[in-house]
Amino acid sequence: MVISLEKERRREVFAGLRRRFGADVARMEREALRTGAAGLDAALRGGWRRGECHEVVEGRAGAGGTLVLELCLEAARRERGFAALVDGADGFAPEAVDAAVLPHLFWVRCGGETAAALRAAELLARDANFLFLLLDLRGHAAAELRRIPAGGWYGLQRAAKRSGQALVVFAEVSCVAAASVRLALEERYGAEALEAERAELTAALRPERELRRASGGGADPCVLQG
Repeated sequence: MVISLEKERRREVFAGLRRRFGADVARMEREALRTGAAGLDAALRGGWRRGECHEVVEGRAGAGGTLVLELCLEAARRERGFAALVDGADGFAPEAVDAAVLPHLFWVRCGGETAAALRAAELLARDANFLFLLLDLRGHAAAELRRIPAGGWYGLQRAAKRSGQALVVFAEVSCVAAASVRLALEERYGAEALEAERAELTAALRPERELRRASGGGADPCVLQG
């Protein structure tokens, strides 16, 4: 009888722990970090998800990848949080963004070295102080990115999940095996975008297809049109 009571008590304790901490994790994953762009938020079903890996494929330069990255930085500022940016090819221009986001940014430049960018991302993925982990691999050779083992991507995703980060990888080709969400930026902004207001450019991010998970851990592309 004593053993039975002890087992029952253990079951109650563990059930309480699951209810308490399991609910916290589930709530964290449900809470979306909105981008501020209606079309993009709709494609993401509300925004970036903490604990998930998102891939943004910018097939053509000037198709809106930098705008999406800036929207991530602005989301971190709105949430009074921080974003870590691993700048693989040193393409980020801080003078081109709203100065208000810079205090919320931790920026790592990697000089075009893919291995260095991945190492930096692996370290930063362990830090729960960041809402976003942004890994920008645009400008890196497609063949090199496709040689990254799937296990490396899944390890990065698991670390970001434990830390509660929204992991967003930017590249010019699809290469992220662990992506649960994949967005493709297909159409390049024209010369008129140079004179367009920021609000117009943001509104031009429109999904062509509904975002949905594919079986086997991949994702169907959601094409965003500029």
